Amino acid sequence: MTEPQPATSKRPWWILSTYFAEGFPYGLVRLMSTAYFKEHGASLQAIGLTSLFGIPWTLKFLWGPFVDAYATKRRWLLTVELAIVCGLILLGIASQTPAPLVAGATVFMVLAFLAATHDIAIDGYYLEALGQTDRARYVGLQSAAYRIAMITGGGGIAWLCGRFSWLLGYLIAASVFFAVWALNNAGLARIEQPKRPASELLGYLIRPRHLVVVVAAAAAVFGLWAVLTSEALAGVTAPLRQVSAPMWVVVALLLVLSVAAVRAPALKRRLYASDST
Repeated sequence: MTEPQPATSKRPWWILSTYFAEGFPYGLVRLMSTAYFKEHGASLQAIGLTSLFGIPWTLKFLWGPFVDAYATKRRWLLTVELAIVCGLILLGIASQTPAPLVAGATVFMVLAFLAATHDIAIDGYYLEALGQTDRARYVGLQSAAYRIAMITGGGGIAWLCGRFSWLLGYLIAASVFFAVWALNNAGLARIEQPKRPASELLGYLIRPRHLVVVVAAAAAVFGLWAVLTSEALAGVTAPLRQVSAPMWVVVALLLVLSVAAVRAPALKRRLYASDST
C-alpha cells in the first residue's frame, strides 16, 4: 500500500468533502426516489419497487476490483463525481418530460450505479491516504459528514423540490455537488500511481470470455429498468406475461451473481498479477 503523504493526514477537511460527496447522492437516490415516484402519480407497487435502486450498493463488490486495478482512486472519484453532476441535471429535466416516471427511473438507476462506484473509490482513497491511527481518529468526522450529506440530499433537496419545482431542486443539487467536486479536484493529494491505465479497462471488458459477464450485467440492468417502467413490458408476448417482472429481475441478478462467483477467483488473480511480480 502506498505510504500516505504527511500533508494529506494533516488536512482532514478532505474527509468532510469526500464523505459528504458519498452520502449526498445516496440520499438523493434512496430517499428522494420514493418522493419523486409518489409526486408523479406512481402506483403503490411501483413506489415499493424503488427499493431496487439500492441493489448497486449491494453488488458493488462485483466491480470493485476494477476500480482498484485501473487508474487511481482519485481519478475514479473525480470522474464519477462529474458524471453524477450530469445525472442530477438530467433528473431535473426528466421531471419535466411527458413521461417523468420512465425518464426518472432510468436516470435514478444510472445514478445508483455511479454512486455505488463513487463509494468504492472514496473508501479506497481513504485507506490509501491515512494510516491505521488516523483512520481511527477521523472515523467520527467521516460518519458525521456522511450523515449530514444524507440529510441534505434526502431532506433539504426534497424541501426545495416541494417548495419550488423538481427541476430547480435538482439543479441546485447539481450545483452543490459540482462545488464539492471543485473542492476535491483542487485539494485531494495525488497519493498513488496508477497500476494500469484506464484505457486498458475497455479492452479488458470486450474480450470474448468477459463479454458473458458484461451481457449478464446488462440484462440485470434492463430488468431493473423494466420493473420500474411499465411501458418497457408492454411489448412482451403473452407467455412471458405469466412471469412477474420482479421474478425477471431475480433471475437476471442470480445470473450475474452466479457468473461472478465462478469467475471471481480468476478475475482477482489476473487483475493483481502485476502487483506480485
